[in-house]
Amino acid sequence: MRICINRNVLLSGIFILCCILFCGCSSVNLPEIKYHVKTEAPIEKQFLESGPYRINYFSTSANDFKLKNYHVWYPSELENGQKKYPLIVICNGTGYRATRFVSLFKHLASWGFTVIGTEEEWSGKGRGAILSLRFMLSLNKKKESIFYQKIDLERIGIAGHSQGGAGAINAITKYPEGHMFKTLFSISGVRQEQADSWLLRCAYDPGLLRVPVMMTATSNPYGWDEVNPERPHLAICPLESMQKNKADILKNFETTIVIARVAHKRKYHADNLAMSTPYMTAWFSYWLKGEKQAGGFFLGSTPELKQNPCWQDVEIHEG
Repeated sequence: MRICINRNVLLSGIFILCCILFCGCSSVNLPEIKYHVKTEAPIEKQFLESGPYRINYFSTSANDFKLKNYHVWYPSELENGQKKYPLIVICNGTGYRATRFVSLFKHLASWGFTVIGTEEEWSGKGRGAILSLRFMLSLNKKKESIFYQKIDLERIGIAGHSQGGAGAINAITKYPEGHMFKTLFSISGVRQEQADSWLLRCAYDPGLLRVPVMMTATSNPYGWDEVNPERPHLAICPLESMQKNKADILKNFETTIVIARVAHKRKYHADNLAMSTPYMTAWFSYWLKGEKQAGGFFLGSTPELKQNPCWQDVEIHEG
């Protein structure tokens, strides 16, 4: 029997496998955020700096072959007093483990968030994110845990990079606990066609989302996000993909949606983790902590994001 495989599909699969091999090596550890981001935009610059909180770290086995360990970064002050803290769940990109980009977790924790990630390398189905959420909810109920009644159950967000963008959407839309997520930040989230491919098998439906969403990507035509003119089937997160996701969401629900691409032409798929961190921190500060000033980068008649030369192709829909 002869098996026919579409050439573009085959090349796309090979490309993604190469991404996995690249992301699995130690050289892709995310450097300190300031190494990547150079900005004079006031809000982006403010949230580029570490926040006012000292941070602590907690890790334990997930008793799961795919997740391996839960890694949690949190404000040190959480261990004292009765204050509750917002929670952020991170979905890894393909082949990317939480311990490869510790600086992101530490940065968010320094701004007053409890942040959890795992060693999961195939996060597109959203399973790891939900198990992480369930784990933190269980700690929130245990009197012997430092997290006992310290998780603000009304202020939980989720972020995903690459395949993790699909995982974040699936976590919200395909699991009973999905309604607990109040907002989503997608960093170079894989486009729908690749998520639905034979390799990733993590199809998602943005039309089921009912939360504010921000999506970012890079703009290098030979990078991993934008369309390479000679190999468009290899694009991971082209502008058209984010625009389609935005349109799918707004067909069924009126909410705030922000799209932006990194203007620097030499920044690639992995770089976007660092490039997006300042505004991601501001985004979660606005939606999960109610810090109105943080929202100035996307709200109002003259939002900072549209004036910021570090970003391009900005689209803002205020819901």
